[in-house]
Amino acid sequence: MNVRPTAPSRSYLHDVGRTAGFNLATTAIGAVTGVLLARWMGPSGRGDYAAVASYFALSLVFFELGLGSSVVFHVSRRKHDHADYVWTAATLLIPLALAAGLVSVILGLTVFGDSPGRRTAFLIIPVSIAIAFANAPASFALQSLAIGRWNLVRLTYPIIFFLLIVMIHVTQPLNVSLVIIMMTIALAVQTSVAWWLYIRAYPARGRFDRRTVRPMLRYGILNMSSTTPNSVNGRLDQVVLAVMVTSAALGQYAVAVSLSMLAAPLVMAFGNVAFPSLARGERVAHTIRVATRGSALVSILSVVMILVAGPFMVPRLFGAGYGHVTALLLVLAPGAAVVVVNQVLGDVLRGLGRPGVVALYEWIGVISTVGGLALLVPRFDVMGAAITSTVTYTIVFVLLRRAVARHAAVLEQHTPRTETNEAGRD
Repeated sequence: MNVRPTAPSRSYLHDVGRTAGFNLATTAIGAVTGVLLARWMGPSGRGDYAAVASYFALSLVFFELGLGSSVVFHVSRRKHDHADYVWTAATLLIPLALAAGLVSVILGLTVFGDSPGRRTAFLIIPVSIAIAFANAPASFALQSLAIGRWNLVRLTYPIIFFLLIVMIHVTQPLNVSLVIIMMTIALAVQTSVAWWLYIRAYPARGRFDRRTVRPMLRYGILNMSSTTPNSVNGRLDQVVLAVMVTSAALGQYAVAVSLSMLAAPLVMAFGNVAFPSLARGERVAHTIRVATRGSALVSILSVVMILVAGPFMVPRLFGAGYGHVTALLLVLAPGAAVVVVNQVLGDVLRGLGRPGVVALYEWIGVISTVGGLALLVPRFDVMGAAITSTVTYTIVFVLLRRAVARHAAVLEQHTPRTETNEAGRD
């Protein structure tokens, strides 16, 4: 009699472990690629790349309108209509990609046009954005329908990007424009793999369904309002620093941020699996406990390892030009420990259909970020941005943790005692 109740728990933990494994592989490849880019491009080139990559990441948040997460949520709840949701999202994303690309061109010719290489890269980014938007519907559908295939899709990009960067470096010096071109090619390969896996496994023909537009946009915009501030907090500091400090200083800061976030994909596996699982209503109370406690434990252990290894590894990996990275890492690491848990807590609340709660607390974090950058960057340069990040992420963590605790308490009251006892034995 206990077999059926425990199966979802084992399935959840199995999916978390498998997703964490793919995340580790993705992180390792990305870390190696980041080290190579930092060494081969130098601090100034790495700083230009950070500015372009920051806009690319922000554009995916602001212009996508949360439709990727909306696909996960609605496909999880209505699997038999998955094809209609996928093709409706794909249609809606076409004009949004065009708008994001247009803004990129304008920014490249104005605000970020002080460097020729950076300006050229901003003119290439619209193609990258269009491909990334084309990738979203199939990829996010796989997160709900077949998380193993979704993991394969995510691993495709870093592998192809790494191979292309190494191949180009052998033939000619790297610059920011070449790196963005290689990034675009890698995104195109990933998009092809995503659609191939999706159509092969789920060949049902979908169509644009007007009836799904309103609920998809409603959930997507609410979700965007919750994910946008997190992305703003994660990228705004580098966008501001791109205007206020030298490219070399920004390059060192970008490297420190990358190192502090090495544990993020491993911790986020708890949220990656919890989101669709909670949307389906599978063992809700137990899933919340495992996701929140497990992510916090893994995050703390990982950050301790980064802090211990950082002072020894940074000089050996990056060279003399990155001497300030270690000090920045010590300030950024505590904030990195909580920001990845924040994303898991956000996924838990999104799976419960409460993205608005996440949005409220994350926007409080944006206010903290803007105020901190305005006060501290003029005085302390990149160290002011590091302090701002850590303080902001800690504030948001406290707020989100309390919100999840409140929802968990309510769910416990409505959870049958038999289920609670079985969950405790898992």
